[in-house]
Amino acid sequence: MCALISPYYSEGKCGKQPYPLEFMIRVHFLQLVYNLGDPMCEETLCDSLSSRRFVGLAMNSKCPDKTTILRFRHLLERNGLDKQIFDLLFKHQLTQRGLLFSKGMIVDGSFIEAPSLTKNAGNAFG
Repeated sequence: MCALISPYYSEGKCGKQPYPLEFMIRVHFLQLVYNLGDPMCEETLCDSLSSRRFVGLAMNSKCPDKTTILRFRHLLERNGLDKQIFDLLFKHQLTQRGLLFSKGMIVDGSFIEAPSLTKNAGNAFG
């Protein structure tokens, strides 16, 4: 995949030093698998140790911001590479190994204690 994208991705040629290509490909896969938008992907990389490990980001390293993630995604889309990557990885490699790809979603659930209502105090089922 790096060979497919590298002609379009400039690592350190000019402007702000970009992240390594393999790193950005992993960030893109994180987005695909968990159906994350750019801001949520940035937040996930900041908060999730397993996501940081997957992309190869040390705990003391700065994670890419949503604009960096957006620019990489747009680079892939603009050059038709997003569909090629998806076909190469998910359709070809995973199916060869007998695996099935399904998009997921990260959900955060919290329990909040609420005061009981006096009219329902005697009824266990409300």
